Amino acid sequence: MAENEQTNNAAAGEQATPPQQTQEQGIELSYDKSAHATYSNLCRATGTPEEVIMDFALNPNAFGPVLAEPLKVDHRIVMGYEAAKRTAMVLMETVRRHEERFGAIELDPRKRLRDFKVA
Repeated sequence: MAENEQTNNAAAGEQATPPQQTQEQGIELSYDKSAHATYSNLCRATGTPEEVIMDFALNPNAFGPVLAEPLKVDHRIVMGYEAAKRTAMVLMETVRRHEERFGAIELDPRKRLRDFKVA
């Protein structure tokens, strides 16, 4: 489907961002103008013997009790375990560099927020 969108956008006269080379593997990446970013504060990962399935959603009550209403999955990413491992390694390195520059990331929101009150 993404290939069809890129073809349709190119046919409509839109130009994609010029390809960029990554330093590590020499993989060429190009960004289509129709690509969009999505925010997610919840990820559920499950798997089969062949692939990893990651569902991304927005939890509207991230700091309170879990709501009784079901959360709407906005995006589902399915990948093989090799790609999942490479993704995990890239994410860990990205977080390591961020913490090296800005300090440790605290996962407990009660420790992150100064005026946090537990109800």
